[in-house]
Amino acid sequence: MTEIGEFVITENCTFCSRSEDVIENELAHVRYDKYPVSDGHMLIIPHRHVSNYFELTPEERIAMFELLEEVKLLLRPDRPFGMCMLTSYPAIQVI
Repeated sequence: MTEIGEFVITENCTFCSRSEDVIENELAHVRYDKYPVSDGHMLIIPHRHVSNYFELTPEERIAMFELLEEVKLLLRPDRPFGMCMLTSYPAIQVI
């Protein structure tokens, strides 16, 4: 386990590994899903470990939605765009 500022990076955590990040900001990062259900399926992940979306700070939520705007421009700025938020266990995705 490594601490970077207030964030704890856990060596075996799938979401802590930053090698696959496409974009990031101070509080969150984005990567393509390893098992996409559609073309362009991406995950927006907070840097801080939390159990679900509702444990995020207001600043973390804003940071994630700012990244959502960037993802839209990155993927298909001129086409329809879908977004899904799953929170708490059991969500559909299992790692």
